[in-house]
Amino acid sequence: MAGTRSTTVLGVCATACLGLVFLNGGTLTAAFEQARSATPLLFAPGPADFILLAVPAIALLLWRKAPGRSWPLLLLAGAVCAVPLPLFWLGIGRTVGVLSVLALASTPLLTVGILGGAMALWHNGRPRTGAAIAGAAMVGQLVGAPVRSGLITVGYPESWIGGPIIYLVVIVVAGAAAAVAIQRDVQPIPVPDLRITLIAGLAAATPLIGLLWRPAPPARGQLPEATFGDHSLHLGLVFLAIGLITAGFFGLRGFLCATTAALILGAFATLLGNVPRGDDLVWIVTGAAVLSTVAGYFVAFSRLRAWLALGGIGPVVAGLALIYALLLTDGPADYNDFFNVLSVALLLIGTTAAAGAFGFLAETLAARSLAPAVLAGPVVPLGLGVVHLFAYFSLLRWKDDAAAHGTYPATIAAILLAGGLLVVLALRPAALSPPR
Repeated sequence: MAGTRSTTVLGVCATACLGLVFLNGGTLTAAFEQARSATPLLFAPGPADFILLAVPAIALLLWRKAPGRSWPLLLLAGAVCAVPLPLFWLGIGRTVGVLSVLALASTPLLTVGILGGAMALWHNGRPRTGAAIAGAAMVGQLVGAPVRSGLITVGYPESWIGGPIIYLVVIVVAGAAAAVAIQRDVQPIPVPDLRITLIAGLAAATPLIGLLWRPAPPARGQLPEATFGDHSLHLGLVFLAIGLITAGFFGLRGFLCATTAALILGAFATLLGNVPRGDDLVWIVTGAAVLSTVAGYFVAFSRLRAWLALGGIGPVVAGLALIYALLLTDGPADYNDFFNVLSVALLLIGTTAAAGAFGFLAETLAARSLAPAVLAGPVVPLGLGVVHLFAYFSLLRWKDDAAAHGTYPATIAAILLAGGLLVVLALRPAALSPPR
């Protein structure tokens, strides 16, 4: 009885946490924007940047210590870290650098907590709910950044974002406290191997390479984008190598899941980075992002989540191919309105499909409780590798390379490869079934 109450509270609490992850924004979309811009990589990192790299590893180790009981504490810690910055946006308190650090630390804490909670649900007879919150949490990190930056760019105050975050924090804190209070006699959760957890923590800290390996200043008379393009290529290859090596420690199924998740994250981070954000479109894009996240929750909840995700890949690939073909015509500017409409449609369809795919991947890894370690570990360097390679393709136009117009061919290839890996995983399901 207590176990049933506990998993019910977990479902409500983790669902509220999805809103926090969504409003805090994600890392890969922002990484793509930075990788293809001409200025952010020139700023030297500060001590806070290095401290933040340890947060995912600490969260994974804490979750491994008590996988059945630590998820509400991680959710609680993430919610508390998310509070100070929105309070400042609302005019409460003074600006302090530590506020931004706490806000950035909240996302990995919440992500590991949600994925750990999904494992708890899976092992306590609610696998569909577990898959749903895992899928929506991963997608929320993607769509959060463009929505938030779009609202701020067109002049809406940050208090519009700070208010909802505060309300969500109240729900999370109440749900986490209740879950801790009533959790008794729940089904034991398999403990991931310590070596695997440490490898995942090290993989999650690989962005350190990007902080230490800075691009060389552009030569006199040289466009800075050309220098950053080469830097993105080299950095992306290093990230991919590290990600593939670390993913190999998780077995064949873990390797395939990590690769599939990274391809989806990288491809859709690039896709979302190209979504229009004009004054007349900001609310349409915001509505599409929110609607697609909600729809993705229900797609991931379905038993056919893998096949529904595959069904969404076809329209996305066709839409991207159409945009690419029109960009190669003599007058692509004539199709701007059509591009805006199609980009929003691809956002809606693609994000919904991605949530279903992530839910399926989390379910595939649930038997050994590997979803937090894989999706918060090797997926980080793999995803960053994909993003930096896409940024390189995006910057090739500065070298008059017409054959690689933007990132569309690479994005299409990545989505098709991810779809193929999903088919392989769906046709060879995990041997273990969730306990009843």
